[in-house]
Amino acid sequence: MTPALSSEEAYKNILRGLWNNRKGTYKEWETLILELPHYRMTEKKARTLEPSVKESLGIYTPGSLFDKPALETSREKIAKRFLFFSMSFIFFLAMLWVYQRVELKETQTMPSMFDETSLKVVKQRSNKSFLPFDKVVDIKGGNFLMGSSDGDFDEEPVHRVHLLPFRLSRYEVTYIQFQEFIKENPYWIKGKPATSEVDLDYLKDWDGLNFPKGMDHFPVVYVSWHAASAYAYWAGRRLPTEAEWEYAARGGLKGMHYPWGNSSEFWIANIKTKGFMNMPKPVGNYSMNAFGVFDMAGNVKEWTSDGYSLYSISEQKYPRMTTNRRYKVIRGGSWKTFDGDARVSKRWREHPNFCGPDTGFRVAADIQT
Repeated sequence: MTPALSSEEAYKNILRGLWNNRKGTYKEWETLILELPHYRMTEKKARTLEPSVKESLGIYTPGSLFDKPALETSREKIAKRFLFFSMSFIFFLAMLWVYQRVELKETQTMPSMFDETSLKVVKQRSNKSFLPFDKVVDIKGGNFLMGSSDGDFDEEPVHRVHLLPFRLSRYEVTYIQFQEFIKENPYWIKGKPATSEVDLDYLKDWDGLNFPKGMDHFPVVYVSWHAASAYAYWAGRRLPTEAEWEYAARGGLKGMHYPWGNSSEFWIANIKTKGFMNMPKPVGNYSMNAFGVFDMAGNVKEWTSDGYSLYSISEQKYPRMTTNRRYKVIRGGSWKTFDGDARVSKRWREHPNFCGPDTGFRVAADIQT
């Protein structure tokens, strides 16, 4: 298990990676500031480390990574204009949370890896076989280079990761699978969970226990990280870590952008293509990768168990779920994203209660050795 990155040397590695790939964008600055507490750093302390990092890299340009880009000025002005509406909306959500709050009795104690969320799982999955596409593949442990030097700033630095063997769903979780989960755990029926666990779009296309007709084998969407974690626990599994997801998506290929190679092939993955009608498709309709896993580059994006954090250049051995209560990592492209956002190293971050029209999940499990 890799220890938390809290030392000065570990944070210097982060700064080296950012200076090597600095773009000077507002998003880059915002991420850096938000991630300071994760490494037990303050901005003042981080600024004192920066000169030695720049000197070691041979960088003598003025300025600091911690200087706020001018773009924020206009953003602040816009924010002030909508302050009244924002406060009204927050008040509305607070009132909705009060009315929607439901406490279930005899809830199970969640396992330690889910210590950030109350899963509200009354019972785990019944011992029966009723779900098509409920198959897993065994993936051998190994090591790989995680990240990309050709992508966004948070995909760098590229670093080596070692993984133990694990199991991963061959397909994304479907509507009919999720329906069985909420039948056995009514807390997760549409309209029941707290707004801290799901946003207002949770199961947006459902009517109570019923999903849209004909969508049985389509990947379920409009589910939050909390709901996906609860489903995984009910199924006796868990969400894959970010490293497990990328390792599985690469399918044994080294340094490639996609599960099949470096070229974009819209007919291999369900990704957005100009001139075509873009929509989700039933799971398993597109080519699988070398590990026998489907839809790792398209159809829907997928939640991982990890909290969002910046990469370190340090080698990682058998990383476990990382903690960040503010943002969780989503991986994979979808029917709404173009090929550049379907790369195996592409990272998305969202609040854990986010429920999107092209965001679903698949589950994983440990292999006892």
